[in-house]
Amino acid sequence: MVAAQQYDIRRPKGRARSREPANSSRGFFLPSGMQSGKGESLRDPNSKVNEVFADGAEVVVELQDAVEVDAVGAPALSEWQQKSFCVGEASKLRLASEAKRKEEERKKQQRDKRMEMNVTATVGKMETIGISITNVNYDWSTIVEVIGDSSQKDQDELEEYFPTAYPILQEIFDFYTGGGETMTLAEFSHALHISKIYNANRDLDLIKSNIAKCKKLIGTAGEGKHDDLGDELLTKEEFLATMILIGREKSRGAKRSTESIQDLVDGYIAVSWIDARAEDSVKRMMDSSRVTNILREARPFLRELYDNYVQNEAGVMTADIFSKIMKDAGILTRNPGERPGDAEERTSTLAENCFFGAQGFPPRQLELPELVFSEFLEATCRLCAETLGGKENFDKFQLGVDALMDLKRASHK
Repeated sequence: MVAAQQYDIRRPKGRARSREPANSSRGFFLPSGMQSGKGESLRDPNSKVNEVFADGAEVVVELQDAVEVDAVGAPALSEWQQKSFCVGEASKLRLASEAKRKEEERKKQQRDKRMEMNVTATVGKMETIGISITNVNYDWSTIVEVIGDSSQKDQDELEEYFPTAYPILQEIFDFYTGGGETMTLAEFSHALHISKIYNANRDLDLIKSNIAKCKKLIGTAGEGKHDDLGDELLTKEEFLATMILIGREKSRGAKRSTESIQDLVDGYIAVSWIDARAEDSVKRMMDSSRVTNILREARPFLRELYDNYVQNEAGVMTADIFSKIMKDAGILTRNPGERPGDAEERTSTLAENCFFGAQGFPPRQLELPELVFSEFLEATCRLCAETLGGKENFDKFQLGVDALMDLKRASHK
C-alpha cells in the first residue's frame, strides 16, 4: 500500500494535456502482487517481510493499472488481492460464490468440448446417426432421476462422463431397434447377454427387476408388463437409465457412479461390441453404409417375413426355424450330387455356426437357443457369405436379401 501511495504522490497533478497519458484512471494503482527482484512471488500477503526477503533484497510491487470485471460485473481480483483485501465475512461469501460459478463454468466447457460438432456414430445394421448436444442433454435429464439418491459431486462426475459412454450405448439400442423408438425385453436381455453383463435366461428375473425399478424411478412404471418377453418395451431413455442403474447394481454400491458405469462400458460393452467388430469382417460389413442402405428399404418386409416364421409373443427365432427360412429362401441348398443325409448334416452345421456367430461365438454354456430380429439379420449375412456366389461378402448379402424378399412376395400369392 505504501508503494501505491508513493506512486500516486509522484503522479503528475493538474489538468492533463491531450498528448499526456491519462494516469488518473488506472484502477487507483492498487497492489495486485508482490515479488522479489529475482522473480520469486510473495503469494501470502500476511507473511512477514523478514521471513520472505533477505536484508537488502529488491522488492517489486505490481500495481493494478485497470479495473477488470468478471461475468457478473464485480471487480476481478488477483489471488494476491483476494488474500489481502477480502477478509470480511461478506467478501468470503462473495468469493465462495464466485469460485462455485467458475467451477460450474469449467465443467460446462468440458462437457461442451466433448460433445461439440455432433458426435457421429455409425451403428451396426442401422443408418448413420448424429448424436448432438441436445440428444445427450435430453437423455441426461432422465438419468438424473435414477441417480437422485447420490451426492451432488457424484452426479456432476457422472454427467461429465456420460457423453463418453453415450455413443456406444446408443449404438447398441439402434442395433436392436433398427432406429425405432422401443426395444423389447428379449432384445434388451440379449444385449446384456452378449455383453456378458447378465445371462439372458438365468438372470431374466433380475433384468426385469432392474427395468421395473428404473421405470418407477423415472415415473414411467405401469406402461409395460413383466409377464413375458414380448410385452415389455423400453424407450431409449428407459434403456439408458436402466443401463446406468445396472452399472451401479453390478458395483454393489462400492464405487462412485462414474466408476461403476466406466467399468460397465470398458469391462463388458467395449470388449463385446467395439473389439469384436474390429476382429470380425462380417460385423464390420454390417456396419457399412452399403448394408445400411440395403436394410433401410428391406427391413420392414424382412421383419414381416421373420414374424410369419417365428409366430411367438417373444419375437425370437430358434435355430430350427432359422435353418428352415434359409432353405425356403434357397440360401441353404443341397450341392449337386450330394446325398440327402450328407446335405442335411452339412447345412445344419452351417446354419448352427452362423446362428451362434450372431451371438458372438459364445462358449457352449452361454449359447442362447434363440435369436432376436437384428441378430437374425447378422446370421443371414454370415450364411450368405458361406453359401452364395459373389466376389465380395456385400454382393452375397445383397443376393441373400433378394432371396428373402422373393420368399416374402411368394408367401402372399
